[in-house]
Amino acid sequence: MKNVKRPPISEILTDNKFEYERIKEIFGNEEIEVIYKKSADATEYVDLEIVGWGFYQALNQRTYAENGIICDQDVPVKMRDGVTIYIDIYRPERLDKVPAIVSWGFYGKRPGDIPKTWQVLGVPPKTISKMAKFESPDPGYWVKQGYAVINVDSRRTGNSVGKLRPWQKQDAEDGYDLIEWLATQRWCSGKIADLSKINIVNLSGKIYIPLLR
Repeated sequence: MKNVKRPPISEILTDNKFEYERIKEIFGNEEIEVIYKKSADATEYVDLEIVGWGFYQALNQRTYAENGIICDQDVPVKMRDGVTIYIDIYRPERLDKVPAIVSWGFYGKRPGDIPKTWQVLGVPPKTISKMAKFESPDPGYWVKQGYAVINVDSRRTGNSVGKLRPWQKQDAEDGYDLIEWLATQRWCSGKIADLSKINIVNLSGKIYIPLLR
């Protein structure tokens, strides 16, 4: 493998194409200053047909029912530091006190965020519902089995605010706060599972494992 010549830090920070910031992070017992590119503002929204190519839908808080499934869309949940993230809740229309499955990530919580993903992957037609999102439990299946599915936009994803810091302690703390919030909802039995593709339980220090049932 050839050695790759990396530009000096000073050159990266003066690159006019992007804005950067220095954030101190804890890795093990060591504090390290990390350079992050600042997240772009969600200032442009487009129709669902082209969502997924760097665009995201505008905030649209509503509750609707379809095929026996209730969707509470763009529900705000406040984290311990005051930052608000948004989630979509899919739950059975005729059942109360159901367990919840959390899908946490930064790929976008809405279905259709990745155009034609299922076709590209060769998934047989009609085996995935129109409620399914990228790499997450399909509400069309799991809600019919008596579960609620919680799709989450982590910080700085979609309409959620804050700064995107994937796989860091912040994700774990936010996951903890979300699970605590879910357990108090009238429709939730208090039993909660994490089926997140990014596996924040393992990557973020496992601080909220005791909350999971």
